[in-house]
Amino acid sequence: MIFYYFFALISIAIACSWEDSKYVKDFLQDKLAPLMNQYKVKSYELPEDCPFKNAEQRDLFKTYEKTKKRISQATWECEICHKQFSKEEGLEKHIERTHAEDSNKSVCLGDFCYFLPCKEGYSGVISDRCEAIMDKCFDESFFIVARELCYVNYDEDWTIEFSQPINISLIVLTSMGCFVYYIILWSEFEGYQRDKKRKTKGRKND
Repeated sequence: MIFYYFFALISIAIACSWEDSKYVKDFLQDKLAPLMNQYKVKSYELPEDCPFKNAEQRDLFKTYEKTKKRISQATWECEICHKQFSKEEGLEKHIERTHAEDSNKSVCLGDFCYFLPCKEGYSGVISDRCEAIMDKCFDESFFIVARELCYVNYDEDWTIEFSQPINISLIVLTSMGCFVYYIILWSEFEGYQRDKKRKTKGRKND
């Protein structure tokens, strides 16, 4: 129950972040859920003090997703107060500040970033907290697998993009072109210097 009290205090102190909540929701759906299905671990069977227990069903913003209405390509409307915004992000921040309610039955998924590696540059403390939560929620056999989710390689996308043949070929060709260009310039400069010395030496002999 300590974690629930902690989440409640955060929700009261600051608005629940929609951006962080989206990340955590993707984490639950795309990373944790497939592993749990593979090992036949049911969300409703998790311990009561496990924050992952029925987390998606208790998502604070689940209801508020329905309050976002797109009027046109550049207009979004809040269906609660009918205030309009030019960007979806602006509408989401409005709902965060104005309409998000604290509820004992709801959970701000964004608060899970306290123990999940949500952002680039996360510290080892976050990973330690993550492992502690995984240990609390799962038995030893599944914990060994689940703990790997506590470590995210944020350079992965860049590595994949960088390793594409077209990018490497372009970089290699550009580097070789620059190298040849500077060799030619250096050769011309050296030739010019030799000619200049030769002419100077010829004038002195005359």
